Amino acid sequence: MRLVRCVATATLVLSAAACVPLNGEPGQKSPTEIKLDELNARLADMERRAQGQNQVNLFTDLQELQARERELRGEIERLSFELQQLRAQQKNLYVDLDSRLQAVESGGGSGASAAAAPDNAKLAYDKAFELLKKGRYDQANVGFSQFLAKHPEHELAPNAQYWLGESLYVGQAFDKAADAFEGVLAKYPDSKKARDAMLKLGYTRLAQGQKDEARRLLQQVVTDYAGTTQAKLAQQKLSSF
Repeated sequence: MRLVRCVATATLVLSAAACVPLNGEPGQKSPTEIKLDELNARLADMERRAQGQNQVNLFTDLQELQARERELRGEIERLSFELQQLRAQQKNLYVDLDSRLQAVESGGGSGASAAAAPDNAKLAYDKAFELLKKGRYDQANVGFSQFLAKHPEHELAPNAQYWLGESLYVGQAFDKAADAFEGVLAKYPDSKKARDAMLKLGYTRLAQGQKDEARRLLQQVVTDYAGTTQAKLAQQKLSSF
């Protein structure tokens, strides 16, 4: 700004000087003309400096904007990574909790009889479930499918059917996941996994783009299982529509 004001002042001086009569000898520049030349040279120099200063300012502003953009991009990447980590932790916690619940539910009977007659079906279920926890979803799918084919009436069959759907859902095989969740509701409607299956079926329909059907299923979870964790999760998902 100071440089610009100097240029303006110089311009006024030149304008005033132009009104002064030239009294030099023929063929020689008068003192006024010499002064005008000097002022013209200074004015040209000041204009060049002003232009250069503007370019410097623009370059500085551009650098600041680029630095801010890089900073924001890094922040977005960090938040995205933390979100992925949080989702993974939540899934692992959910899987581990179900495993513990199953251990408690199937912990009845004497230790002697269990040692004498190991439950091969339970061992097969545990193997498939362990594959699921390790993220080996394709192998877990095979394990749960084989378990259900051999032990459709076992007490763990509803869980196997549900976790088959979960492993397919995580793998984004939504059509097959929907069939698996529907299998829980059709074959084991009174099981503890029915509410989970209905909730995840709603999620799956939403992932398939069937928004109306997803809304109906989630609303049914809220109505049929009021006060449960599944109902709260369904209500949260409905609120995001």
